[in-house]
Amino acid sequence: MEILSQQGGWFWLLAPLLAASFAWLLYFYKKQPTENRQQHLVLAALRFLSIFVLVLLLAGFYLKTDKKIVEKPVVAVVFDNSASLLHQTDSGKLAEKLRQWSLNLPQKIGEKADFRLFSFGEKLSDSLGFDFSEGATDFSRAFEQLGNRLGGQQLAAVVLVSDGIQNRGGDAVRAAEALGVPVYTLPLGDTTITRDLRIKNLRANQVVYIESDFSLLVDVEATRLGGQLVQLELEKFEKGGFIKLGSENLTLRGDNSFATANFTVPAGKAGLQKYRVSAKVAGEDPNLLNNNQREIYVEVVDTRTRILLLGNGPHPDLGFIGRALSGNPRYETTLAYAYQSPQTASKPDLVVLHQIPSLAPNSVAWMTQLKRWEVPIWYVVGTQTQIFAFNQLQSVLQISSRGGGTNKVQGVAATDFTLFASDPNLGRLLDNLPPLDAPFGEYKLGGQAQSLLIQRIGSLNTGMPLLAYSAETPRTAVLAGEGLWKWGLALAETSIANGQTLEELVRKTLQFLSVTADNAPFKVRSSKKLYEEQEEIVFDAELFNAANEAVNDPEVRLRVKNLNGQQYSFVMGRNRQYYYLNAGALPPGDYTYQAEVNLGDKKLEAKGVFAVSALDLEKINTVANHYLLAQMAALTGGKLIDIEKTDDLVLAIQTQEGMESQSYFEQRLQSLIDLEWLMAILLTLLGVEWLLRRFWGSI
Repeated sequence: MEILSQQGGWFWLLAPLLAASFAWLLYFYKKQPTENRQQHLVLAALRFLSIFVLVLLLAGFYLKTDKKIVEKPVVAVVFDNSASLLHQTDSGKLAEKLRQWSLNLPQKIGEKADFRLFSFGEKLSDSLGFDFSEGATDFSRAFEQLGNRLGGQQLAAVVLVSDGIQNRGGDAVRAAEALGVPVYTLPLGDTTITRDLRIKNLRANQVVYIESDFSLLVDVEATRLGGQLVQLELEKFEKGGFIKLGSENLTLRGDNSFATANFTVPAGKAGLQKYRVSAKVAGEDPNLLNNNQREIYVEVVDTRTRILLLGNGPHPDLGFIGRALSGNPRYETTLAYAYQSPQTASKPDLVVLHQIPSLAPNSVAWMTQLKRWEVPIWYVVGTQTQIFAFNQLQSVLQISSRGGGTNKVQGVAATDFTLFASDPNLGRLLDNLPPLDAPFGEYKLGGQAQSLLIQRIGSLNTGMPLLAYSAETPRTAVLAGEGLWKWGLALAETSIANGQTLEELVRKTLQFLSVTADNAPFKVRSSKKLYEEQEEIVFDAELFNAANEAVNDPEVRLRVKNLNGQQYSFVMGRNRQYYYLNAGALPPGDYTYQAEVNLGDKKLEAKGVFAVSALDLEKINTVANHYLLAQMAALTGGKLIDIEKTDDLVLAIQTQEGMESQSYFEQRLQSLIDLEWLMAILLTLLGVEWLLRRFWGSI
């Protein structure tokens, strides 16, 4: 123990002098009766000591101490809490067995180690409920989280109690090795391979478009059912129950079989649609281990974009744009020409104008119709375009024509384009493409527009726009040259991937144009349409006042309801100018939500749907994998030990390296004013002085 101070040697002269001065002024400054002299000396001494202690406390002195710390090695015991443990074992008996085992192990090892108990499934938990409710098993994530939680501590060993069945995450053995300590594995479960039929996976696009067909792939695995006929049945959930859509038969070959069936499913109406596939063996129990039935959700959206390709006349550019959109159910294209009457056309969502406005008979009528429609337009300028009329119709690009004629221009990718993300290889791709035909003249970009491509004539980068966009309503794009078909032809002769890059540019252009602003004053969104069981449900909301300013003063109430009528009520929290809610995990099922808010005298509502899918990964594979547990133990320096042989585990842990406690000294600086005992001394001195003054009378 040592006292430290920043004060100089003068302090030890000044502090006693100051304390003595206070005592002298109080008790000896005036002449006192001689019979009280001894009492005065006692009281003056007490006052001297109390003032001296007070000065010490206020002078910034520190007490330096060395504390010995003994750190015992840490043994982490990790229990598998996944549902796969229940397939061959009674849950109550297994839970009681593991609970007793977790209490006995620390007692047998004694004070030699510090035990930390965890359970895991999809992630690590401090809870030891032993309810085997986890719907997935992820060893790699559990080991990673274990290392993070015990980082900096003297982790000496890990004891893993599990059946070894992993159905999520990365390499379990590599994750165990990364801990850098022996992993002792205690196997549970049954390794016996039984007759089993299971649907391992259902695969389909999460989002499909209305009135289109999509593929639903079914992966089927079977064990010891070689030569059997498997019957698959596809059902769809409608009006509170499942209705049959179709069936298919598969013949299993070999005792360990894998087969895939493909159902072509009509998308049907918009919204979240639930499908179920069941598998059974003809003449067998339809519920072999109850893992032969799975469900999948598909979101059907009605967001098709109706595109009118309007050309001055037939042109291969229109064919190239049409091919770029073909096969994508999101787009519905119609081809028309300027010499046709616009009265026969229905209103599209956006229009591609190829060399229009022009001198075609109905060009003016088409322009009048487009003005009434107020839809986004992509202008493709060519030799037939009437430049003066083109300049009048849009503000993205103004062309000062110089007596007709064209330039051969190539595209160069601009570096400051920010309206959407373009392919980083686009610039290198354009270098090898033939030039487009652009009207001869000067080009000026509008104030709110941005160029994605600029013109290069020969080796000169002119800086003039070739492909430009504007986000003003309605959105507009301009390609100042014709000949896209030559680009497509050149790419078709070289690389399919490059051709796809160019087609992607066409699709992104149309996607940019088709984005419409959502002007609703109150919007609520769930972060996803489909959640997995045990996944947190997250909502965010926006509220705008009459000045279109984001506000979050009014209270937003949100109700979530499932098909059974069970309702959950929430009040959304505030996050800066917006609203946010983490509703936690909800049981599997289909849900609707409705949010309400009062803005002034108006009541605003927003609705939506989402679904929570059941995690049935633990039903897919029910055969214990003790080989994986043996690998973990062998490659980390641990052992695979029978759970009934606790003494073997205790001996292995006690005799391994690194089980010695480590001790070190920790230096600590503490201000004297923080020492309670020193403050107690000061109060005691003052208290005794006061009592003596009272006892001896006023002095």
